[in-house]
Amino acid sequence: MFGYSEVIAARLIKEAVQLNVMPNPYQHSTNISYILKEDAYVRIDIFNNLGQKVVTLQDDNLKAGSYTHEFSARTYGFAYGIYTVRMMINDEVIQQRIIEQP
Repeated sequence: MFGYSEVIAARLIKEAVQLNVMPNPYQHSTNISYILKEDAYVRIDIFNNLGQKVVTLQDDNLKAGSYTHEFSARTYGFAYGIYTVRMMINDEVIQQRIIEQP
């Protein structure tokens, strides 16, 4: 014997952002660009390999649109190496590794 389950409604949520880091790896500086498809709270932190926060690039409510931040670890007194960009959009977290070369 078999039966059908109750029909329920589901809502699929698409990503609210497109994140791009170019160039990567980079020398001197890189551009962290993103496009918000809708208004959102955005926080962007950069961390080194030891988990130390290098800088917060963004911490605000933003309108839908395109945004770019230039970044270089050397500008903040940190050495060349591997870093992590952590971007929080509302409750969603996106991380991407970046490499600064001499």
